Amino acid sequence: MRILKNIAVRALALFLFFVMIAAVILYQLGAYDISFIKRPTRGEQTDTTGENVTNPPIITTPNTFIDITETMPPMGDEEIQEILNSIKLITELKDYAVSYKKYSDSTVLARVDHRSITDGKFSLRNTIINKTVFYTLDNGRIKTTLKNFTVPIARVSLYFGYIFIDKAYSFDIYKNDGTKLVSEFTGDLVYALTNDGYPVVKNSDDYFALTDAGLALISESDIDLKMLSFDHPRYFGKSDIDLHPFAAQVEVLTYVGDVPTLPPATSAPEETEPSTPSDSEIEISVPEISSAMAEGEAEIVTSNDEDTSSEETTSNEETSSEEETSTEEETSTEEETTTPEETTTPEETTTPEETTTPEETTTPEETTTPEETTTPEETTTPEETTTPEETTTPEETTTPEETTTPEDTTTPEETTTPEETTTPEEITDRIHNGTLVQDGKYYQVTYVTRYGYKDSKGNVKIEPQFITAGPFSSEGFAPVTDANQNLYYIDVNGKEKITLRNNVTIVVPEFNNNKYRQTYEIGLNATMDDLGMYYVDNGHIMVRWSLRSTWASTYIYKSENRLLTSTGATVSIPGNYELLNYSDGIMLVKKGESFGFMNPDLSWVCPAVFDDARPYLQGLAVVCSNGKYGMIDTEGNTVLPLAFDYVSDVSSGMIAAYSENNGWELFALTEKS
Repeated sequence: MRILKNIAVRALALFLFFVMIAAVILYQLGAYDISFIKRPTRGEQTDTTGENVTNPPIITTPNTFIDITETMPPMGDEEIQEILNSIKLITELKDYAVSYKKYSDSTVLARVDHRSITDGKFSLRNTIINKTVFYTLDNGRIKTTLKNFTVPIARVSLYFGYIFIDKAYSFDIYKNDGTKLVSEFTGDLVYALTNDGYPVVKNSDDYFALTDAGLALISESDIDLKMLSFDHPRYFGKSDIDLHPFAAQVEVLTYVGDVPTLPPATSAPEETEPSTPSDSEIEISVPEISSAMAEGEAEIVTSNDEDTSSEETTSNEETSSEEETSTEEETSTEEETTTPEETTTPEETTTPEETTTPEETTTPEETTTPEETTTPEETTTPEETTTPEETTTPEETTTPEETTTPEDTTTPEETTTPEETTTPEEITDRIHNGTLVQDGKYYQVTYVTRYGYKDSKGNVKIEPQFITAGPFSSEGFAPVTDANQNLYYIDVNGKEKITLRNNVTIVVPEFNNNKYRQTYEIGLNATMDDLGMYYVDNGHIMVRWSLRSTWASTYIYKSENRLLTSTGATVSIPGNYELLNYSDGIMLVKKGESFGFMNPDLSWVCPAVFDDARPYLQGLAVVCSNGKYGMIDTEGNTVLPLAFDYVSDVSSGMIAAYSENNGWELFALTEKS
């Protein structure tokens, strides 16, 4: 009874000790609060080392901001007609051509008369698009989900200035002057340009450039990738810096285990050691790697995954299972085992390629296990059938040179792959059946897509290593993300210039003073919803800022778009306005159900008076009021009157508009050539 009592007391003490440890850990993670313990004040951050770090600076200019709340009065019919009548046909403008530049004082909006190809309904069919969106749970947490949206396909759509006419099952493609290029096109849009500036389309597995002569077959390396999936301006990402993103297949090494260290040899074998196969004899199967990949470089990802998915591993596991089920009668006693002089040397350690004696050469299937030590009563399986010289009788007990010690018997924990039995002389940097032996360690080799940077001549300047890579701006910065989707900025040498990926926690009073990890991330969809996140524009860039749980990164407690300067400082937007997009140096903001445009200095381009709005492209933004759509410039002036049921974004100088009264109309931004 005294022993049981002592055990119970010690067990209770141990239990209380672990409860206290768990309580401290949960408090530090912010799982709960203690009323009489005050947490650090708002804004204090702690990195993973426990040292205090400085908050990214926040820029506020309250004296500049004036909150204007008003409504947009509808335009009168006479005013609308006056603006429309002032737009001339492009054929009436001498020496003017479609412009890919931003709208400016030298730009003239012209009408393009293509009614012969644009007559028809607004849409003939619908399509389903997928978007990753944020939504709020009942407990206040924010989650992301993939949501399907059914949208109509505009019968007249634009793609980098080319006109696509939907025919319900295919598209006819026209140049902006009305010349037909392609009939019955059924491929896909790539939303990218070639290095020469031609739009790219895809049909089956082939890529084509859409030229003035039609479709031209190209290779994937000819595409100027911008990490986008929308019809972006041709000047997007263009700068004096000759560095451009490109994709390549690179090695990722997943740590599997260490190469076992073999014991030193106690005696040299008298027999000649069977030769091991040279590297040239081993069949090596390696996926083709892009020539742009850095030679000798690989991304090493530590993992506990020990499954190499190789046939050799399966074979050894089966062998270990048979050895584990052996009985004591079938296992040799210590008196029957070898003496220290008989200890197997490293050269005698058999691999699938190595054997013991010439007469007893076995294949991996013939490797003798304890069950395979035959007696006269034991019958061998077909794989274990031995020659008369190999049949073991009681008189034919294995010689000392051939007998292994109990320590040599492989246990289930010691089961190794064929590569793991490689002797020190055979350990070289080589890939064999998807496994790499390097620096005394085993790595599983996989191949993934990573992004780097080339110059216009195709020379690799920054090796492919990023999950996403945006274009360089004139300021000399480019946004990239790492394997954890953390955003940061590099300079032309690939060095981290603006750091936003510190593993920093922040105490937030509005959330019960709990600790959260703040992250800066790139957009979720690479569509116009994320415009502003891929390019430093006029010294600013938009990012997604989130507060995530410190113990479950999928739990988001707050998430919003933020505008940063090229130094990483945050532009604070007053008045409870939400930042939606940023482009052409102007923010698209929203408050309630009203949309407006604001400069980074917090002055208004146009106050939040619209029912709907889209970001600027080529210096023009689509706006909607009272159910009618039009366009404004970067000064807030009306360029296209709010008189249409639909207006497209500017596509390489072209605009498509639809109204029930006039059907489809085409407009173009033109400049003197």
